[in-house]
Amino acid sequence: MNTSDYKIKNIILIGSGNVATHLGTSLLNKGYIIKKVWSKSFKNANILAKKLHSIPTDNIKDIKDADLYIVAVSDDAIEQVTKEMEVDNIIHTSGSTSIEVFNKRINNHGVIYPLQTFNKDIKQDLKGSPICIEANNEAFRHKLINIGHEISEKVIQIDSIQRKKLH
Repeated sequence: MNTSDYKIKNIILIGSGNVATHLGTSLLNKGYIIKKVWSKSFKNANILAKKLHSIPTDNIKDIKDADLYIVAVSDDAIEQVTKEMEVDNIIHTSGSTSIEVFNKRINNHGVIYPLQTFNKDIKQDLKGSPICIEANNEAFRHKLINIGHEISEKVIQIDSIQRKKLH
C-alpha cells in the first residue's frame, strides 16, 4: 500500500508500559482508534486495553489489520518482538535504537520518540514534550509528522545518530 493512499486511523500498540500508556492515551484523545494492545503478559495488555477501549492480546500473530503499528517495548526486545510480524507501517519509540532495527524488510518504518520521562501512574500531557520523528521515506515521514503535531506542539525531524545523542 502506498502511504499517500491512506490516512492513519487504526493503531495497534505493541507494549503496555509507560510509553505505550501515554502515547496510546494521547492518540485516543485525538480520535485515533487503538484496535489492540499486545503484551507478553495478557494481564498487562488487558489493563492498558481497558483504558484505551481496545482489545488485549498476548499472541503476536494477532497483530494485523491496522494502519500503524507502534512498538513500545524495551530497546533490546524490539527486534525479537517484530521479527515474526508481517506488517507494514511500523514504528518504534526508542531513543537509542536505530531505525535499521527493521532491517529494511518493512516498506514503511520509522520512529516516534517522545523526549520525555514517563510514569504510567502519573497523568501527563505530551503537548509540550518534543516528539522526534524519523522515517525511511518521505511519504511515511509526512504521516508521522502529522501524528506528531496532533499530540505535541514540538515535532522535530532527526536521524538515528542525533536521536541516540539526545537519549
